[in-house]
Amino acid sequence: MAIVHVPVLLDEVFSLLVPSRPDAFMVDCTLGEGGHAEAFLRRYPGLLYAGFDVDPVIQGEARERLAPFAPRVSYRIGYFDELLASWEGLGLPDGAEGASRRPDLVLFDLGISMHHYLESGRGFGFGKDEALDMRLNPDAPLSAADLVNREREEELARIIYEYGEERLSRRIARAIVESRSRSRIVTTADLASIVESAVPAQYRHGR
Repeated sequence: MAIVHVPVLLDEVFSLLVPSRPDAFMVDCTLGEGGHAEAFLRRYPGLLYAGFDVDPVIQGEARERLAPFAPRVSYRIGYFDELLASWEGLGLPDGAEGASRRPDLVLFDLGISMHHYLESGRGFGFGKDEALDMRLNPDAPLSAADLVNREREEELARIIYEYGEERLSRRIARAIVESRSRSRIVTTADLASIVESAVPAQYRHGR
C-alpha cells in the first residue's frame, strides 16, 4: 500500500497562512510527501514554494507529486534549522526574481511520516522486523544499530531516558550491553526482544 500524505488540518492551515501578494514566497520546513505543498500550489497559482526535508527518498516522492508545479518549486535536503540558519535566498526556484527574498509564509508540520513507519524499511517501528537503522537521512553517519552496539551503558541509559522518557532506562541499557556482548544487535526484533526481557511483565502493556 502506497502512503499518500493527506493533511488533516488543512482548513486550519489555510486560514492561518494567507499570502499577502500573488507571488508570495512560502517555505515548507517539513515537506515530507508534499501534501501541504500540493494543496497550496493548487490553491494559489502564483505562489513560489520551497520544500525542505532531511530525507532524500521522501523528497523524491514529493518531487514526483509536485511535478505539475515544477517552475514554482525548489527543494533543499537538510534539517530546517540548519537551512534557515544559513539563509541566503536558498529557497526560490531557479530564475525567480528577488532570489534573496525572505519567505512570506513558513509552515512546520512537525512529526514523523507514516511513510517512515510503513514503507521506508529503516526500522522506525516494531511492527515489522527490519534493519535497526532509524536514520531519516540514509547518508547520516550513525545508525541506531551503531549506537546500541557501541555506546557506553551510561550513555545509552541517558538517551533512553531523555528521548524516550523511559523510567527503566538503566535497566534497559544494562540489558542491551549484556546482549551485545554475546552477539551484535542488528534488527528491530532484536532490540524489542531485549527491551521486553528487561522490564517486568506487567510493565510491557503500560505507557
